[in-house]
Amino acid sequence: MIFNVITVKFGNKYDSQFVNRLFREISYYSRGYYINGWFNFYCYTDNPEGLMHGINVIPAKTDPTLKGVWNKLRLFDPSMPYVKEGHYNIYLDLDTFVQDCIFTRLTHHDWDTLRVCAAPWKDNKKRYGRLSNYDVTIHSSVMTWKALSHFEIWNHFNNHGLRDYYMRKYSGGMDRFLAHEDINMKMFKRNFVRSMKYDKDIKDAAIVSFEELDVRFGDLIPNYKTKRESV
Repeated sequence: MIFNVITVKFGNKYDSQFVNRLFREISYYSRGYYINGWFNFYCYTDNPEGLMHGINVIPAKTDPTLKGVWNKLRLFDPSMPYVKEGHYNIYLDLDTFVQDCIFTRLTHHDWDTLRVCAAPWKDNKKRYGRLSNYDVTIHSSVMTWKALSHFEIWNHFNNHGLRDYYMRKYSGGMDRFLAHEDINMKMFKRNFVRSMKYDKDIKDAAIVSFEELDVRFGDLIPNYKTKRESV
């Protein structure tokens, strides 16, 4: 079993430091997997400048019709280089950090179904007079799936000339597309991924999301430096 950890970096919101930090965190907490080559780290990006050695860069495909966060749906493109037999994918947004070995926490994991994060705080709110990404109770900050599966997600979005229609209809982003287009998926157990903003206790989580918080790279430095300098 080989694990593929995948991130997506587009635009200027997060720079290469956030990608490098995730790579070093995972390498630290999963040292045995790192030494034995049991996981690969990929970054799908429009700008690889500053990425560390050891990160596999997937250059962004030139596609002016695919805007911003919608590039994340290419994770399910069957032409991606991590699509291989015996490989298992773990996607992480750049607004997450890791504080345990994610691979051992997934020992008895169901890889056949796409897994996403529960977001019970998203409660059918309307913003600016229309439904936003707050009309669904999931978020895709962390996802898992078997590498040779779920191509139907990309095909559903990309085929039949409906791409622009979906991006307009689900302007809040990919989470709304997944939820409203009836993509088959399940939620992680709550102690695998927690929210820094909405969960009172995050100590037992393998992964923590700081979605919706204005967290700068420097805010993450103390934990990063004290535990990962040797990686």
